[in-house]
Amino acid sequence: MVFVDGAPDKNLYRRYKIKTVEGANDFASMREVLGRRFSNDESLPDLVVVDGGKGQLAQAVAILTELNVQGVGVVGLAKARTESDFRSSEVKSSHERIFIPNRKNPIPLLPHMGAYKLLTHIRDEAHRFAITYHRLLRSKKSLRSELND
Repeated sequence: MVFVDGAPDKNLYRRYKIKTVEGANDFASMREVLGRRFSNDESLPDLVVVDGGKGQLAQAVAILTELNVQGVGVVGLAKARTESDFRSSEVKSSHERIFIPNRKNPIPLLPHMGAYKLLTHIRDEAHRFAITYHRLLRSKKSLRSELND
């Protein structure tokens, strides 16, 4: 999916059906999708936002390096963590966090920040788009199996 000037540009959205990965393997799926996206002659984005923390960010950076993609920023966006102790009524919660390559600690995003609003909107739109696509694929698969029975 693509955002231009902070708004989704749905004409530039692309769906990638995972073809080479068996089962649930996030890193292998990311490798396939980023490889297919950046092997085309499409224009390069200013920023790639990866859903996840250090591991997902490191994987995305490694893939873009392998593909010799230069001049594209990459960040990881990790959801807030919630910790609770069954012995206490207190629930501790962190903020959304941005992970940046070559930086040890993430940057917390506070709800009043413009970056928080933009990046969480991007992530939520990506989730919506992916879930809609997966439901479509599942319904097609279900219909095919019903027709074969």
